[in-house]
Amino acid sequence: MTRVFKIQVFFVILVLVCGLIIHAGGLIGFDFSRIPGDLIDARFNNYILEHGYMYLTGKVHTFWSAPFMFPIENVIAMSDNLMGTLPLYSMFRLTGLDRETAYQCWIITMMIFNFAGALYVFNKLSNNVFASAIGAYIFAFSIVLVGQYNHVQVLPRFIIPFAFYFIIVFFRTYNLKYFLFALLSLVYQFYCGIYLGFLLFLGMLIMLIVYSVIQYKSTFLQLKKIRFALQFIGIIILSILLLYPMMKPYYDMSKIIGMRPFTESMPHIKSYFYANGGSPLWKFLGNIGDDLPACFNIRLFVGAIPWLSLTALIVFWKRILKDIKIVIITLFLLIIFTLKVGDVTLYKIIWLIPGFKSLNDIARIINIQLFFFGFFVTYAISMLINYLKGKTWIIALVFVFMLADQFINSKEMVTFSKAENQQRISNIVNKLVKYDLSKYDAFAFCPDNADGIGIFNIDAMLASQLVNKPTINGYSSTCISAICDFLISMDISSLKKWIAEENLNKEKILICFESDTVNKIPAKTIQLKVNSTGKFVCSDGFQDQTLVGDRENAAEWETFKLIERPDDKVNIKAYNGKFICVDKTKGNILIADRNIAGEWETFKIEKQKGGTIALKASNNKYISCNRKIKQTLIANKDSIGDTELFTIIYK
Repeated sequence: MTRVFKIQVFFVILVLVCGLIIHAGGLIGFDFSRIPGDLIDARFNNYILEHGYMYLTGKVHTFWSAPFMFPIENVIAMSDNLMGTLPLYSMFRLTGLDRETAYQCWIITMMIFNFAGALYVFNKLSNNVFASAIGAYIFAFSIVLVGQYNHVQVLPRFIIPFAFYFIIVFFRTYNLKYFLFALLSLVYQFYCGIYLGFLLFLGMLIMLIVYSVIQYKSTFLQLKKIRFALQFIGIIILSILLLYPMMKPYYDMSKIIGMRPFTESMPHIKSYFYANGGSPLWKFLGNIGDDLPACFNIRLFVGAIPWLSLTALIVFWKRILKDIKIVIITLFLLIIFTLKVGDVTLYKIIWLIPGFKSLNDIARIINIQLFFFGFFVTYAISMLINYLKGKTWIIALVFVFMLADQFINSKEMVTFSKAENQQRISNIVNKLVKYDLSKYDAFAFCPDNADGIGIFNIDAMLASQLVNKPTINGYSSTCISAICDFLISMDISSLKKWIAEENLNKEKILICFESDTVNKIPAKTIQLKVNSTGKFVCSDGFQDQTLVGDRENAAEWETFKLIERPDDKVNIKAYNGKFICVDKTKGNILIADRNIAGEWETFKIEKQKGGTIALKASNNKYISCNRKIKQTLIANKDSIGDTELFTIIYK
């Protein structure tokens, strides 16, 4: 092993380890105590993977008709199916790991695969291992991904670099095997996640068009060859046939539930300069897009180094290869066709392509665009090394800058406790096993209140896997007929309606209640004043119970219940009987919409001078009355200032 090769291997491992420490360490913890995301989407993906494992091991008999939303069939076709990476998850389960730990290992493996896939492709294109490792870090561990970890179904992305690489090589050589490899990569990405499958298809389609236009003479000459044209068409047909077994269930389901209306959840120009929270270097960009709709989903700032690399390539446009120019043009077109400027967007054209009407979060296109940004970083660094005549010390300097540029404070990552999650599910399982489950066709879990419906439905779904009994509870962005009423209200009347509609035997449906989780700690009635303005805090029923500090007088909406816990912390209930929560999925704003007081619903009161207090949330941030966002209460301050002081008025 040569000295240069040893240094290359060391550097690659160093870059990968740094990414895993920051991202996997922050999301999962070195003790494997945390799971990334919230208690809804993250656990739903865990359910899907576990269901696939149970199917492969013969514990359930059908894949598409998973045992939730009983007795509806084909329910997996309402979401991503994750089949492409199911074997990896199953391998971890077969080693004896429990469901949640295998899920954590799957997440870490996806991160490693994403890095390795990008590293291989970037090195093939640049022939520079050092630059490729830094570019691969951008693809696998960019700061923009902090906003994507709530939806870990987009984590399997490692095939994306290969798909674009094969297109590039195809147009260099016009060897049809590379076109075949490109489309097989696309097919596999669909099996990994149908959402990114469609978005990758869009990126590949644009790149194919750009190449065909720029190399129109060569492309036309090839297509004039009958054998070439027939093989070209044959590869497309083969890819469609390979997709058919997966796409047919989705097509069948679309005929029942319909397609989505035109989405408004897409990137704006400001999105690409709107940084995720937790970046020490780019903290000042963390609020510039707060006025955008669904702003917590469209923070797409990838850091300075990728943008500087792209700028450098444009500046030296005449010196870069034609392939690089085509990649740059492809990225710009991909951004333009998924961008909304005012009320104008070209995405309305893309929306007409079959399948795209099933998508509603177009901001996930950043997962595709990261290939381009990573490639630009790789190529720009390679050019810099060549300009400096091989002086590799520049790599160490760029690596340090890259870590600073891409660093994320792990405390800002949305996670939940694995142990607490398992305890939630265990509570339901303990209730179920008291019954002879063989007498029932399915069970329905009914919580005391329907607050946090997604969480409770996922609780029931995960419990159903442990007892291997179908459940009427379920979760999806869409649902069918009368079961929607039950999934939203989770009460007896809506359950009876569903049982009657499906002509189910009510004696065969076990109803499991949550009754023993009601909080019985005595509460004190209070009102809360913002010290800096003298105005009362309100749980605004017209704004989804968001807490705002802008009311001149105190009435019902400005009255709260303070519950003093044995651990010297407090929970606070609003007039609607719901606990106040710091919602980390919505930028840490305060919302009164939770039935159960957990980590996010717990606060610490810190007494200040003059009888005022400060409230510290579970993210270790102080609650502030943000004047820039309509006096919204938000937990985002590291220190106590004028806007972080409140006065409690006991009634």
